[in-house]
Amino acid sequence: MPKSLFNSTVFHVEPMPGQPGRHVVRHPGAVAILPVHGDAFLLIQNHRRSIGTTLLEVPAGTLEKGEDPQQAAIRELAEETGATAQSWKPFGHFWSAPGFCDERLHLFVADELTLGAPILEAHEEIECLLVPQSEAIAAAASGVYEDAKTAAIILRFAMLRDG
Repeated sequence: MPKSLFNSTVFHVEPMPGQPGRHVVRHPGAVAILPVHGDAFLLIQNHRRSIGTTLLEVPAGTLEKGEDPQQAAIRELAEETGATAQSWKPFGHFWSAPGFCDERLHLFVADELTLGAPILEAHEEIECLLVPQSEAIAAAASGVYEDAKTAAIILRFAMLRDG
């Protein structure tokens, strides 16, 4: 096992196999949820300090050690939006940035929502918004969403819904 060069509470950095001078971020994985509320999606305006701007996104979060992805999705939806869902559908996965990171993003569609109050962590700056599905799909298709996971899950939903 390669020697870790940096460790944080979430990830660590180690030499990239077969690529001298390059490094890989080892990440525990994450979830992204597309919450469907009737003819709308429940999205969040999330201030991202790493890039200094606020993005319109789907709720998402990092897996805790040994956590089942669907349980993480249930937890993250409740924390970031206050919503619970009666119906959960696994929606595939993708690698968020495979050139330097092994984060696997597990996707879920949450439906039959009961809305509630979010349980935000002290550092989170999040506001919930209901966005009509047609508006969100058009925005994703035209490149309005700068967050890749949000655009990807909305467009996948639209393609599968419309057959």
